[in-house]
Amino acid sequence: MDFYDVITKRKSVRKYSGRPSDGQMSALKDFIGGIKPLYGNIGVKMILAGADKVKGKGNGAEDYLLFYSEDKPNARVNCGYILQKAEMFLQVNGIGVCWYGMGKTELPAECGYKFIIMLAFGVPEGEQFRELKDFKRKALKDTADFESEIFDIARLAPSAINIQPWRVFQDENRYHIYRAEPGFPHAILGKLIVGMNQVDMGIYLSVLEEVYAHFGKTAVFTAETAPARKGLEYIISVNK
Repeated sequence: MDFYDVITKRKSVRKYSGRPSDGQMSALKDFIGGIKPLYGNIGVKMILAGADKVKGKGNGAEDYLLFYSEDKPNARVNCGYILQKAEMFLQVNGIGVCWYGMGKTELPAECGYKFIIMLAFGVPEGEQFRELKDFKRKALKDTADFESEIFDIARLAPSAINIQPWRVFQDENRYHIYRAEPGFPHAILGKLIVGMNQVDMGIYLSVLEEVYAHFGKTAVFTAETAPARKGLEYIISVNK
């Protein structure tokens, strides 16, 4: 099983029967230490913590991966991109994972970075994966203005409250990727849901990169002068 396989069968695991082995935890530490960020100019820190360091836990997990970042533009997009790599790594290695957006911690990062979000994880209780037919996602035509097998698979990426904020438009050479502003009733959550949507965009880009690789292509993300679109925030562009 590889990351692509996980994309097409993953699910959020919210019940756990045990903790990862020492070997699995060691492998995770090695892996997260080697993840290349989407934005190299943003300092980040990831900390593995036990349940005693987390507030608001309700899923029974005993282990968490906390993400901290410098407070800079695109910090949350960068966060989603990086943590999604960790999420896929855990899934490939038989560990269930859940993005835990409501989790809080008072554990400070040594560098003073801002806490963004965490992953809860552990040995899953019950099935770790699901069938492709069980995904509930918008149709590709609702998120992109073109047909593409790559983008059809990438839309399986997870997102907060399953909002799926990514919108993609093409020109002659590039795909331009935007974040849709939350509509009613999610708009009433204000900055909270916007922040989560920005993390979602990073998750989507991370998944998209893996789908590109599966089809023998390299995703090259660049900032472009993309057309302004009403109700959408431009995030980044990627090669065709």
